[in-house]
Amino acid sequence: MQELLQKGVSRADWPQSLHWDWSKKALQLNLLESSGFGIVCEQRWQGVMLTKTASHTSRLAAERGKPLVYIDYVEAAPWNWTVPEIGREGRFRAIGSILFWRAIKQSQEEGFYGRVGLHALPQAEQWYEKGLRMTSVGRDPGKQNLLYFELSRQQAESLLKEHK
Repeated sequence: MQELLQKGVSRADWPQSLHWDWSKKALQLNLLESSGFGIVCEQRWQGVMLTKTASHTSRLAAERGKPLVYIDYVEAAPWNWTVPEIGREGRFRAIGSILFWRAIKQSQEEGFYGRVGLHALPQAEQWYEKGLRMTSVGRDPGKQNLLYFELSRQQAESLLKEHK
């Protein structure tokens, strides 16, 4: 944050998860439906993810009401962010992708056939739509008007086949 301020980067260009406080988010791990995952490399946390299962179901027409793994939060550590405005390259790449694959695996383990849902921060919408080919279900006024995405059973199977 200090580097962004010092270089005069507009707040609109800051990483949108910069304000997240993971110590507060970790309190949700006391809930039975919540799971936490993380990646540690070189004795440092490189990324974390919080998922939920019981309170979320599919919104896609073909799978409406079926259970899924909901990614409540996923984030790479700040030193892994590529921030062109301050000339920073991330140290480790694909942290978010690896955590996303873990959510698909969790969905399979739970018997949800790879179904995953999430609300995307605007800076990540393209990645979920084009990179992971998730289906956009629309903006959710109940969740800060964020775009909601889902990965269907068929989409999960297709992604898993491509990445074997």
